[in-house]
Amino acid sequence: MKVRILLLALLASFSMAMISPVMAKALSPGVYKKLLAVHESYNDGAYGQALKQVDSLLAGKLSDYARAQALHMSGAVRLAQENYAGALQAFSQAYQLKQLEKPRQLQLLHNIAQLSYQTEQWQRSLKNFSAWQQAGGKPGANDYLMQAQAYSALKDWQKVIPAARQAIALHASPPDAWYQVQLVAHWRLKQFKQATDLLKVLVTRQPENAFFWQQLAYGYQQQNDDKSVLVTLRGAYVKGVLQSDKYVRWLAQLLIQEGSPQRAVEIIRESLTATRLKNNRQTQKMLVQAYLLAKDYQAARPLLEMLAERTDSTLMYQQLAQVNMQLRRWRAAYQALGKAIAAAPDNTGQLYIMQGMASLNDAQLDKARQSFQRASEYPSAQDSANNWLSYIETLQKDTDNPA
Repeated sequence: MKVRILLLALLASFSMAMISPVMAKALSPGVYKKLLAVHESYNDGAYGQALKQVDSLLAGKLSDYARAQALHMSGAVRLAQENYAGALQAFSQAYQLKQLEKPRQLQLLHNIAQLSYQTEQWQRSLKNFSAWQQAGGKPGANDYLMQAQAYSALKDWQKVIPAARQAIALHASPPDAWYQVQLVAHWRLKQFKQATDLLKVLVTRQPENAFFWQQLAYGYQQQNDDKSVLVTLRGAYVKGVLQSDKYVRWLAQLLIQEGSPQRAVEIIRESLTATRLKNNRQTQKMLVQAYLLAKDYQAARPLLEMLAERTDSTLMYQQLAQVNMQLRRWRAAYQALGKAIAAAPDNTGQLYIMQGMASLNDAQLDKARQSFQRASEYPSAQDSANNWLSYIETLQKDTDNPA
């Protein structure tokens, strides 16, 4: 971002100060008359004519003082034409002559610093700003901003921050872009706490700006502050700012992680209805996870059945079995466990135990015994299986020998 508005201020200062009674006394009448003509053309907006007049004057023999005055005017005309490089050259030559009054020399140095910035001569700009301040120049908000941006262009992030802070402090109502100059430096230096502090200001100033909310969430993420990420994403979602697939998914996962699965369910479902969230396998698995943690087994069951059939996943069949057992759907649990066992997973012994329990609750003692016997073949499930087999034998004896 270039501070071009400063150049308009420069033009205004030239129109008021280029001709003065002091000049009339110090110059020959002929030179003074020619400078006055340049000034009149300049004020009339006839910049081409003014440039010809001043160039003609500079081509002749002049005292150092007259030449400095003419170069000063030449710079003003070129500045009005937005010929920044030409204006910079003229002002620099005028300054080097060291003939003008101290206040005007100081102003020339300031102009040189500003135009060096405008022409992207960052080091030169910073050097001249420093010299101007040391000579008594009083920097304003825009001066500090230009210095901050020059340091930024040079990737000197440590120096960007104090200059940007000064610019913001001196401005009655600093634009958001000024904060962003400082923000970039904090990001580059991995100063995430300072970055989030700035972003909270920007979010307050522009609550509808999705980019600021995104950056704030990422800033908290970099600090491993999941609770603040959640608060940020939830606030942005409620305001209707961050409701795309990526951010809804992130919000839902954090709600699940932070122990609010029912709210995650609500957000996933309303986002699916509004087609803000893709209805793909990833979303369906996330919704199942939220249902299970919210203990909404009735809602989880049909979605788990679909996912298990489509993925043929042992885990999905195992979760489906657990849901059916919670719902006392014993035969459906037995069948789901059978499909999970078919893949010979590492926990096959435990799955046979679960299958036996499902049959036992369904009063299918023979099927239960068969499952527990198979479970006993796995060392990790052997003790539990034998206990269940003993329990079945006791039940069988009680059945055969009623009191």
